[in-house]
Amino acid sequence: MIYAVLLCDKQWNIKRIKQCSPELHLQEGESLRGQVSVKRNTGQKKEEQYTAELSFTEQKRTLPAVIRAYQEADLIVIATIHSDQEFLEFGAAYAEFRAWAEDHIFGLFHNEYFMIQQMNNQLVDAKRRLTRSNRQLELALQENKEINAKLDEARILAEQASLSKTRFLANMSHDIRTPMNAIVGLSELMQHQVGNPELLKNYIAKLQSASHYLLDLINDILDFSKIENGSLELCADPMNVGVQIEQVVNIIKPQMLERKQELSVQCDCKDFSTVTGDPVRFRQILMNLFSNAVKYTNEGGSIGLEIHEKEGTAREKRYEFIVKDSGMGMSEEFLHHIFDAFSRAESEVKEIQGTGLGMAITKRLVDAMGGSIRVDSTPGKGSTFYVELPFEMCAETQTEGQTDAGQQTPVQLQGMKFLCAEDNALNAEILTALLEMEGAQCVIYETGKLLAEAFESVQEGEYDAILMDIQMPVMNGYEAAKAIRSSRNPLGKKIPMIAMTANAFTEDAERCLAAGMNAHIAKPLELKNLKLVLQQLKQPTGSAN
Repeated sequence: MIYAVLLCDKQWNIKRIKQCSPELHLQEGESLRGQVSVKRNTGQKKEEQYTAELSFTEQKRTLPAVIRAYQEADLIVIATIHSDQEFLEFGAAYAEFRAWAEDHIFGLFHNEYFMIQQMNNQLVDAKRRLTRSNRQLELALQENKEINAKLDEARILAEQASLSKTRFLANMSHDIRTPMNAIVGLSELMQHQVGNPELLKNYIAKLQSASHYLLDLINDILDFSKIENGSLELCADPMNVGVQIEQVVNIIKPQMLERKQELSVQCDCKDFSTVTGDPVRFRQILMNLFSNAVKYTNEGGSIGLEIHEKEGTAREKRYEFIVKDSGMGMSEEFLHHIFDAFSRAESEVKEIQGTGLGMAITKRLVDAMGGSIRVDSTPGKGSTFYVELPFEMCAETQTEGQTDAGQQTPVQLQGMKFLCAEDNALNAEILTALLEMEGAQCVIYETGKLLAEAFESVQEGEYDAILMDIQMPVMNGYEAAKAIRSSRNPLGKKIPMIAMTANAFTEDAERCLAAGMNAHIAKPLELKNLKLVLQQLKQPTGSAN
């Protein structure tokens, strides 16, 4: 449509162009004088109005004449001039000619027309706002749907976690009560068989077995807890893989001999270079695999170990360890859960003791070391575990005088004397008896405060080390250690101090070291662990965990 809405002065000079089709080529400042013929009249609203025709020909035209003029490019604007506003507005003939002949246009003043346009625009805006609101509502509904889905997922996970905790407590209750029942029952039987040495010896062996099982259970729970909460830290010590394997085989052999099981070891490695790794956790992986094989293989069965060197790099060695057994095997269904916590085949639980954590811990340790583990098994024929682990090469080869990080020779306790803090009378009695069995002596105080006070008068060479309990009345082990390290006695700066406590988590060991102690041993105390720690304290590093 060709039209113009102009603001002109009384001399028909264009002051402002409100709207204008580009075909008219009108500009501000241009004069329409000479192109306008004016007919004065009075509108229905008694305003002074002028009908103006912009043309290069006669004033009055019929609609056909207007059409012809337009076709001949003789541009025409027919408008009504309102004297109060001095606007040029659309005329009916021109609107009809341009096929814009809606009834609501004819006879309207420009302000009425623009009011309608404004209302139409408002309606369009309202429609757009409604569309936008609908879209926002759709997005909100979609977001709400997604939130509900996440809430459902979180609820399911929470229910699964709650179920896992319930199952965990149920398993722990069963697994703890089983050896505890044996310990309590055997202790009572031993009271009635004091005069029968052979039977008493048998009961003691079973009592030790139940006690070690209970200790293994607690250690497994602690290890699994460390792994699950991300607090497990792997060491990076020099080690020889062959030496570590030999230690594991030496430990597992007596168990296999008891069950008349045959062990075969095959190795295609020419030699084992010194590598960097965590010897304790590496042995734990192999021990778990061997223990699993021994438990689930009948008497007279066979267990095999294969070691293969895989392709590595100049800075990395890779080994594959294969543990085979001729045991009862596992079903296809159970294989999918073998590495889950507390997984035990139902048919096996009644016959074989186990926490159900061993394989879960093994899998997580292998993953932490950057390795892989898988298993093949056939019911009635046995199982085969495949473990592949990477080890970094040591920057320098171990010298002949160095000792492998997992192979320290324990010191002998004969003739050693310890200063101890232990508030539990039974634990103090056991500690004294164990040390005396090794030819060592100890002086025990009931609180850390008493020990710290007694240390002030200790002479050079009087004691070899301090064994410190942690949870004690008056002054705990941390406070006592700090008091000794800041003592006026010059020996306080250098005497070895070992935490001996039931607080067995990593943060407990770190807190002991921060308090000034040199090492941490978890209760129950085993003399072999004490000997190894004392050996480590003789090394230049001067601390051990």
